Amino acid sequence: MRSRDVEPTVETLLSNIITGQACRNNDKYLLISYWSLEGLILTPEQERIFLSTTPAESITRARRALRGKYPGDKATEDQRYSRFKEERDDHGQDVTSIILKGKGTNLRTMLVNGEWITVLDD
Repeated sequence: MRSRDVEPTVETLLSNIITGQACRNNDKYLLISYWSLEGLILTPEQERIFLSTTPAESITRARRALRGKYPGDKATEDQRYSRFKEERDDHGQDVTSIILKGKGTNLRTMLVNGEWITVLDD
């Protein structure tokens, strides 16, 4: 889902008079709240465990750091690049790009709407 499609729902959660402050204070609580709207309902015990886990951003950041050593398949990299192009077309000046070259692989890391993504650069 593109970031502009997610933003209205996130804004609704952040502005909610009952849960908004918790969502503003804790990204994991925001995730639980957002995903519950999509049908992912956690028990109180599952929620407690989720709130104590490693942040998803840390895990995906580590995956991106290791992408040169463990790249996704061609279809996945193509999908990531297509996502980047859509965001670039929507937010042209908001996209920053860095090319990392090494060991026969060119990786392009971009800041898209405040989120760093890395794609295989053809």
